Amino acid sequence: MVALVVSTVACSTSSTQTPAKLPSPSPGTAAYVALQPGDVPASMHRCPQSGTWENYLSTRPVSDPEDALDLEEARSFGLSETSLVIYAENPDECIAEEASSLPNGKVVVSIVGKFNDESGAANGFHSTVFGKNGGSGAGGSDTTRGAATGLGENSAATAHTDAGHLLYYASWRNRNFVVSMDAFNMAETNARQIAININARIS
Repeated sequence: MVALVVSTVACSTSSTQTPAKLPSPSPGTAAYVALQPGDVPASMHRCPQSGTWENYLSTRPVSDPEDALDLEEARSFGLSETSLVIYAENPDECIAEEASSLPNGKVVVSIVGKFNDESGAANGFHSTVFGKNGGSGAGGSDTTRGAATGLGENSAATAHTDAGHLLYYASWRNRNFVVSMDAFNMAETNARQIAININARIS
């Protein structure tokens, strides 16, 4: 199963470029629920890997058979739409699984899976990347679960420091959507609010 860490792949926008305006996604879609420009500071740029989860997997330099099996399992539960969105403060710190170091600037990643029904989403939350295996991907004894996360009963979140880097991880299920979000080098309160903003778009 893929684990997202920092890559040196450059974002398509920089401080000297004006990013193209993306069309607004339709409410009720995975792309609508996913991370949006208004969720993050204006200094952060959308990374070129953003799009569907399937496209991200197909364009990675190194493929992992486990990822394909994970996606196949999610589809067996009724996965109908996906979205991967990455925003990075530094144009050269977009996210991919090939690198081994943490970013120095702010980075936020959201992965959203939309399922045909709540039962399928529940299965997807507990056993696929979209829910980090029911929040087990958050890891650690400091993991908060349930309503205390601010993301509903079916959720898990953790915040800690690793080698001076602030890390926040959250995963949750709401209705027929399953979401995971990672934030690097952001205060916990700010990262948590981004997750709450994403969750509020689920209807």
